[in-house]
Amino acid sequence: MNAFVPADAERYLDAGASFVAVGADVALLARASEALADRFIGDTGPARGSY
Repeated sequence: MNAFVPADAERYLDAGASFVAVGADVALLARASEALADRFIGDTGPARGSY
């Protein structure tokens, strides 16, 4: 089962699921890339939205 929201993961576990993935690899990669860009380039542009 894949849950993109932690609350959904909790609900699946409470319902008896034995394995629940939380999040998505592409979202994790995007957030980490944004953090690195902010660290080394800075936040000089307009606010970014979610991809």
